[in-house]
Amino acid sequence: MPLPDTFAELQAQGGVMAFLPRHRPRAEYSFAKLGDVGFTNIELFEGVDGFTADVRQIAAADGWSFDPEVRVGRIGNALSMLRLWRRVVQQDLPYLLIFEDDVLPRPDVASLGPRYWEETPRDVDFVYLGNQMTVEPEDKDRLVVQALSWCTHAYIVSNKGAHRALELLSQPQRELLKGHIDGLDTQIREWMSQGVIRWACWNGTRLPKVYPTSDEIATLSALPSDVAWSPRDSGLFYQNFTLGSTVDNPEAVWPGDRTAL
Repeated sequence: MPLPDTFAELQAQGGVMAFLPRHRPRAEYSFAKLGDVGFTNIELFEGVDGFTADVRQIAAADGWSFDPEVRVGRIGNALSMLRLWRRVVQQDLPYLLIFEDDVLPRPDVASLGPRYWEETPRDVDFVYLGNQMTVEPEDKDRLVVQALSWCTHAYIVSNKGAHRALELLSQPQRELLKGHIDGLDTQIREWMSQGVIRWACWNGTRLPKVYPTSDEIATLSALPSDVAWSPRDSGLFYQNFTLGSTVDNPEAVWPGDRTAL
């Protein structure tokens, strides 16, 4: 089951944005940002809130087991993604484009996207449109690379990828997010390092900077509307630092209410 032929098709067919109802303004803000760069057909998907629900009980009911050390916010985030992967399998979708509610697209996505999409391999499990590379890629001048990466704020999971990931997690001898692993993005990175999945990362390390990064906040006289979370942010989509983190902080903020920053 192939990925779309063109970037325009990817935009038109849309995808989902995982969000938490009590933080809906975050999703609405990011939803508008995606619309500005041509992603208008995005469904809001209600995720699992680790700070208001008994996520360990929900996990058990869904058939997943988490290490006791894993924080509830990360369990909620993982359960949200796992439910989306299961949707791909159960509905036999060719792929699913997934955003998190703190996604921050580059304003030039519409013009850059077609070039990146042309170089994106189609026979992969995951495509990271946004990522945080832990090391600089070897082919650092290429638009699309294969590098160890974190984060699930903007990615595609293919039909084969969803099947493969759920198969890996269903192995009897394996507990989901065991030990030092504290997020589903970390689990995926482990699969990358083991070479058991196929993936591609959009490489934005050579692009001109369009947003300040979180490490520069102390040098700014005022907090801008949009700040990339980390200087490691790559691809064409970042995490928006001004929205806070609902995974680690239940009191995360959004534009217009930054008193916690």
